[in-house]
Amino acid sequence: MSIDTLENVLTLLVVIMGSLYSLFKYVRAPKREWLYLSVFFLSHMLSDYYWTAYTVVMGENPDVSAFIAYFGWNVGYTFLLVLAIKM
Repeated sequence: MSIDTLENVLTLLVVIMGSLYSLFKYVRAPKREWLYLSVFFLSHMLSDYYWTAYTVVMGENPDVSAFIAYFGWNVGYTFLLVLAIKM
């Protein structure tokens, strides 16, 4: 297992832990900040999950466009930008 694969798996685990933490905090105390953070983590997990699953199964980086590779990041930052403008 290469260092890149290990880094991808650790990043995915941290994103999953962050999304679970923010979701549980939102359920316990329904504040909008926790909801926004949950949506950001879940959209970031879109790209991390695809990338990590591909590298673990295939053993190489996927040959996709930059837009598809960073789709989760793009959605997350777009969501945060809309929320910042709306507030």
